[in-house]
Amino acid sequence: MGITVPASNIRNIILLGHTGSGKTMLLESIFFHCKAIKEKGSIEKGTTVSDYDEEEKSRKISLHSSVASVKFNDYKYNFIDAPGSAEFVGEVKAAIQVVDGAVIVLDSEAGVQIETVKHNKICEDKNIPRIFFINKLDKENADFDKVLNSLTESFNKPMIPLIFPILSNKKAIGYVDVLAKKAYKKDGETFKDTEVPSEYKDRLDKYYEKLMEAVAEGEDSYIEKVLNGNSLTFEEMLDGYNKTASKGSFIPVLCGSTFDNLGVEPLLNLIYRSFKPLVEKGTLKGKNKSDGSEIDIKTSENAPICGFCFKTVMDQFNGRLSFIRVLSGEIKKDEEVQIVDKNIKFKITKILQPFGSKIDELEKGTVGDIIVLQKIDDISTTNTIASKDINYIYLSDKLPSPVYSVAISAKDKNTEDKLIAALHKFSDEDPTLTIRYDPETKQNVVSGMGELHLEVYFSRIRKQLKIEFETAVPRVNYKETITKQVESRYKHKKQSGGHGQYGEVAIRVSPNKRGEGFKFINSIVGGVIPKQYIPGVEKGLLEGMNFGVLGKFPVIDIVVELYDGSYHEVDSSEMSFKIAGRQALKEAMAKGDPILLEPIMTLSVYAMDKYTGDIISDLNGKRGRILGMDPIPGGLTLIKAEVPHSELLRYATDLKSITQGTASFELEFSHYSPLTGKLAEQVIEERKKFIVTEEEE
Repeated sequence: MGITVPASNIRNIILLGHTGSGKTMLLESIFFHCKAIKEKGSIEKGTTVSDYDEEEKSRKISLHSSVASVKFNDYKYNFIDAPGSAEFVGEVKAAIQVVDGAVIVLDSEAGVQIETVKHNKICEDKNIPRIFFINKLDKENADFDKVLNSLTESFNKPMIPLIFPILSNKKAIGYVDVLAKKAYKKDGETFKDTEVPSEYKDRLDKYYEKLMEAVAEGEDSYIEKVLNGNSLTFEEMLDGYNKTASKGSFIPVLCGSTFDNLGVEPLLNLIYRSFKPLVEKGTLKGKNKSDGSEIDIKTSENAPICGFCFKTVMDQFNGRLSFIRVLSGEIKKDEEVQIVDKNIKFKITKILQPFGSKIDELEKGTVGDIIVLQKIDDISTTNTIASKDINYIYLSDKLPSPVYSVAISAKDKNTEDKLIAALHKFSDEDPTLTIRYDPETKQNVVSGMGELHLEVYFSRIRKQLKIEFETAVPRVNYKETITKQVESRYKHKKQSGGHGQYGEVAIRVSPNKRGEGFKFINSIVGGVIPKQYIPGVEKGLLEGMNFGVLGKFPVIDIVVELYDGSYHEVDSSEMSFKIAGRQALKEAMAKGDPILLEPIMTLSVYAMDKYTGDIISDLNGKRGRILGMDPIPGGLTLIKAEVPHSELLRYATDLKSITQGTASFELEFSHYSPLTGKLAEQVIEERKKFIVTEEEE
């Protein structure tokens, strides 16, 4: 049976950090310390609790967020091991919504790295309290002081060590607990308290003074006591820490080594003091489904049931698993609830608790807890689960949009449907992976956060489904429009025995403002075209806009005024006027000095300061327009630019090469812009080949 504790004793913690910082092995040490496992697993052997996916085992890195619940003293800790690679930031941003705090892990040699900075910013933006854990102190070139200094220099917050290492021949053999003013040294499998070595006493006093000044902010009487030159008692220090830590006025720093479990117990003790439970938060923001207004969701055990699905896993043994954080109320077995987003009701038959790939049955899910519901096919990631009479959803964060795309097709056309179905299934599991058919380019396009992100899913298709497929650079969605006002008249007349076809239209076509789309104006007076045929004209215009005259690209941003025409009492029909409207537009487009339009994207690049010059030079070479540069604490710069989409089809690879894989970027569509000269000619020529190919097929 799973772990059941009061809501006030539940903590959800996400482990963040650059790839290779040691998050997964830190968790192994935690599970071992809490007696949740008999021995620590190995990344090399693929035996860790949190990296259980076959792709993770073969690549030896975390690719998905993994949840594992353990009991420490009277507390239940739900740990989320998040991937360190920027390509899996969607996993981080989904999971960060359901945690009470974050432990950001640093390598004791590498110190502050780019993902350290980005993960800290994600926490800062969400007001998530955090602990920095300087890991791998057993490494030969480990340097606690250097990493502590880099943390202080990188972030605009006081960094206060709560423990620091005791060294012997440059290797950590114990630690000093600043709050308790005690030293602990390795003694077999445990750490035993001892006198603080004399050479560390000055440092202890310095850190203790710094900590005392910070925690005194939690109580006016403590501030007064410290200002009068008096020290706080141990109990007052603890009380002050409990009142200030979760507010984020300073960031506690711990250290350790998963090799010998150094620093693990101090971390576990600090978590419940530093991170407050959801039940004490009071309210969360929700949205009324009927009118879109904001409402408060009370984080109380006595409130109606409300839960948020932040992760979906398709498990080959257990089926569909929906990971849900309970936001209010208590979820119990045999309860009938609804998926509010979809108006679908279902009965809860089982409540499960995750531990990596394993799941245990749980008596109930209470406020703040993370539970798993099994084989409820209608639940999707970001859905709200609630009591039957609830009409609001949790106001969740928008997940990042995909930035890297490829066109995909099965080598054997008989397996095409199976391939696309598999990709749709993966997309349901991971919202940052999308699959769509583009009718303009006649391609299936799969998009994600980078090459590795897509390759993980492609590998699963090859191994599990045995489908062979090809990928290619996707075609760009160009458009066409006109640059001057023109008039066109077209008469459609056809006689072939019996009723004929007749419809004549006269239109005036003008350029519309960019981004304004299509506008139709009916200026017919005197009944020269009966009103029942006007919709046929508009339908014909819309059909005609599907293919321009330069490269048969769709037409956008035009105003069409229907001002004259004629009809026949017997032979006219809506179809006749639809054909006339379509042909009139085609003639107008040819006369209106048509131009090609290319999609322009807003690009946001997060990179180390030292790479900004090379990045900007590369963007200038891609016809980019730099919009601005903003510094980010930690030695990063945010570069914003507008760049043609055609220049960014392989930007993930280009940026990786420029920055040694340390930068990341985001993309959003901005607008369409004219493309002229040789570049436009090349696009049109290439399009002609494509059109011929499609017609042949």
